[in-house]
Amino acid sequence: MKKYFIPFLASVFAHKSFGQTELATIQSKLFTYTKTQLPEKVFLHTDKTFYTVGETIWFKVYVVDGVFHKPLPASKVAYIELLDKANAPVLRAKISLNEKGGSGSFQLPFGLSSGHYIIRGYTNWMKNMEAAAFFEEQLTIVNTLKSPEAAPEKKSPAYALQLFPEGGNLVNGLSSKVAFHVTDQFGKAAQGRGYLINEKNDTLSSFTPFKFGMGHFNLTPQTGDGYKVVFKLIDGNTVSAAVPKSFEKGYAMQLEELADNKLKITVHTNIQSGLSEIFLLAQTRQVVKSVQKNLLSNGTAVFVVDKNSLGEGVSQLTLFDNEKKPVCERLFFVQPKLQKNISLNASKSKYATREKVELSIPSLEGQATMSLAVYQLDELQNGNVLGIDDYLWLTSELSGTVEQPSYYFSPLTEEVKQATDYLMLTHGWRRFKWETVLNQQPLLKFQREQHGHLVTGKVTDIRTNTVAKGIQVYLSIPNSPQKLFTATSDSTGLVHFDVMDYFGQGEVIVQTNPKKDSFYRVDIMSPFAETYSNNLPLVFAISPAQKNSLINRSISMQANHLYLLDSISRFMNPLIADTLPFYGKPLYSYNLEDFVRFNTMEEVLREYVREISVGVKGSGTSLRFKLFNENDRELYSDDILVMTDGIPLFNANKAFSIDPLKIKRLDVINRNYVLGNNLFHGLANFTSYNGTYGELKLDPKAITIDYEGLQSQREFYSPDYSSETLRSSRLPDLRHTLLWMPDVATKQVNFYTGDNKGKYLVVLQGINSKGQTIHTTSEIEVQ
Repeated sequence: MKKYFIPFLASVFAHKSFGQTELATIQSKLFTYTKTQLPEKVFLHTDKTFYTVGETIWFKVYVVDGVFHKPLPASKVAYIELLDKANAPVLRAKISLNEKGGSGSFQLPFGLSSGHYIIRGYTNWMKNMEAAAFFEEQLTIVNTLKSPEAAPEKKSPAYALQLFPEGGNLVNGLSSKVAFHVTDQFGKAAQGRGYLINEKNDTLSSFTPFKFGMGHFNLTPQTGDGYKVVFKLIDGNTVSAAVPKSFEKGYAMQLEELADNKLKITVHTNIQSGLSEIFLLAQTRQVVKSVQKNLLSNGTAVFVVDKNSLGEGVSQLTLFDNEKKPVCERLFFVQPKLQKNISLNASKSKYATREKVELSIPSLEGQATMSLAVYQLDELQNGNVLGIDDYLWLTSELSGTVEQPSYYFSPLTEEVKQATDYLMLTHGWRRFKWETVLNQQPLLKFQREQHGHLVTGKVTDIRTNTVAKGIQVYLSIPNSPQKLFTATSDSTGLVHFDVMDYFGQGEVIVQTNPKKDSFYRVDIMSPFAETYSNNLPLVFAISPAQKNSLINRSISMQANHLYLLDSISRFMNPLIADTLPFYGKPLYSYNLEDFVRFNTMEEVLREYVREISVGVKGSGTSLRFKLFNENDRELYSDDILVMTDGIPLFNANKAFSIDPLKIKRLDVINRNYVLGNNLFHGLANFTSYNGTYGELKLDPKAITIDYEGLQSQREFYSPDYSSETLRSSRLPDLRHTLLWMPDVATKQVNFYTGDNKGKYLVVLQGINSKGQTIHTTSEIEVQ
């Protein structure tokens, strides 16, 4: 990342000529902010959006930089969560990332309630931003084996009305455009007529939505007056909202799209300051595209911006006053030049059951990563797909839910232009705050996980119940391969352990050295975000028309679990390059099964481990563990690292209490060994048969935690019906998802249809190293 993205940013900043220097400081601060906090975006391609319990959600994780939308392999872990209607996580996973992204799955438990859920994804670095920056998509899950929850008392449909003054604020005496967005309980556009009413209950104007429940009205607020909007909907219901309060003094801005590919931004103010300077800065994803200065004359100034100077996607046009403070802001969308006429080509359009499908995959220029899904369409599962292009260029830059985002990539008719402008007015949001940029006080609480998963702990002094600084903490993973990490707590009491390739569920043991730090407690913190966006799932309802499809889904799920459980429950072993313990290859290794099995560890060490000496203390009743250092030619009993299954025994003499019959191997390094900032005179590690550290009783202050590492990859079941025997098998094949490939690496993909007849949607998504995206669909039919 540092070798490519930051120099490219620098070149953009250095070679762009703005012709104005008045905002040079602001430009420089924005550049520094972007350089030091290069944002990331996560996009999830799920295999479909409707599931029944017992099914598997498959997903591919794409990670790009938030400026140029190019794949960014800086973070090595993504966090994926499935949230219920109360924002409570019901499933969570840590997904390993590489230059192609990552992939994972959620097996939906049978205890889930029916409803809409939110799947969200982010990296540890993205936790420095608001949760609104995380990827989110709504999924529907139905539990066909569980009685539905009691229906709440029937109420009038819940409608929502939101009002947004252009530029951000209303100012007394200044005319402004106020955009509105009216939606129903399902988040869809509501239809009706709106009325602007003042405090005297006078109707000042009326209006109707233009598209997707969005439109506008004009208002010149007056001092002391208040206003509201009442919408009378076509079903007889009404919804109302108060117009945001106006300011006595301030600025108002109005954007108008001219015919000659220009944008006209008119600024009005009622602040009497003579010929005062104001500035307009246009930036696209934190890269400055235009800077202009103008003078207010009689409280008015006009800026003209060439649309060609703006970047593709969403741009922010920010107005600064003469004190260089941001006072107004407006969004504008430039359609990106996406690749057109890219299509998926199947060998034919109609197939019989259990017939081979040959699918030709379009290619992207350069190195690309793509994912492919094939799933059945019915009354429950529609063909609306959130595309990677829709998300990166549009919805990821806006707040709230965008209805039919693909519409805004349609040919630019006047209707599309107007609807897009209303979208910019009603879904405004910025991934950074100008206050943070200008004050240069970024709050970076979370690191990029550049090597692997970071396990974070907090050290507390139990005497004062305050955070403790400068305390060394040890974290052990006794699973194979054994790992041991050390870290020292910072000024906030936090310690970070880069555990890298730790997959699956297992134990971790965390402790301090009781000989030195006996008054400290270490708590392991959850790596998942504790903040949530305001995008709760919409109201859930199943219509009578969907009943037959739901019964079919239930039968299919149960049949698959009955006949295909072994096939759909297979996991692939993770590819781990280094399978040795953390200390590498030992100098000496003793497989205890190759020797006489003694009943005490003292006998084992005395009889055939020549690098370790057994001494006695005092009257000879107490044993002493000593290790011979071949560099120094001395025996050491202190400052030696003695472990069982990679867990440090800070009192080396505790090794004598280990049951040798529970130990498989003893590794010895009888030279100086450095671990973290510690120098040991040697190392000895006793490895048990089952990772239970020889049933040795650990120090009471050591904390043992069941900790889930990176998710192991589940295999997608795709049967092969190439033989007549398999084709004629009486075992039912009622799969609704025929294919899931998170990494498409060939120009042709083959798969077989199942026994469910109907239409199937083929969805291909991807991105190449240049940031060019692909999102294309096609249909096949099984007869």
